[in-house]
Order: sequence, then structure tokens, then C-alpha cells
Amino acid sequence: MGQNDTFCLVAASTIVLCRNEHGKIKMLIKIAVAAFLISLMTGCTTTQEIRRPDGKVDYVIACGASLGWDICYHKANQVCPEGYTTKSQDAGFNRKELFISCPSATHK
Repeated sequence: MGQNDTFCLVAASTIVLCRNEHGKIKMLIKIAVAAFLISLMTGCTTTQEIRRPDGKVDYVIACGASLGWDICYHKANQVCPEGYTTKSQDAGFNRKELFISCPSATHK
């Protein structure tokens, strides 16, 4: 390795440690914070509205795989404040999906 060469290790906890050839270890706070913010963005929830031919509306709520189901359920309660019916739920490698319908939701 050259004098300015550095190798970095990114841990699952988003802490980045770099060691240069002199053996000094530095915490790169800016990179760790950026990695943490990126991981938060991938853990967000999204809601897709599905309009059925009969005029009713269903929703698919997608949550990051690293989040608990409670985050999906919380979003479902926001989308359907008067309650909802769970049609299906599925957990994949990179996200969870909650398919719901609100009893009072209709397309106008």
C-alpha cells in the first residue's frame, strides 16, 4: 500500500472504521451519519392506492424489511382511521407488504 492508501470497513451497524498504513483508526462521523440516514430512508413506508372496478379502494403498504410490522400497522391506521381489514401480508427479503381495505373508502 502507498503512503496515502486507506482501506475501510463498513459494519452492519453503519459505523465506518478506516485504518491507514500507520495503523491509526479514525471514526468517520460524516460517513457514518450519511450511511445511517440512507438506512433510515430505505426503512420508510410507502402506500399505493388501488381503485377497484366496484368503486372501492384498497391499499398496499410497503415497509422496509428491517422495520417491525408495527410500523406497517401504524401506517394502516393512518390511512384508515376508522379501521381496516387485512387482505394479506407478506414479508420478503427487502420489504414487507400489507394489503388492506378501509370499509368506508370509496373512489369518488
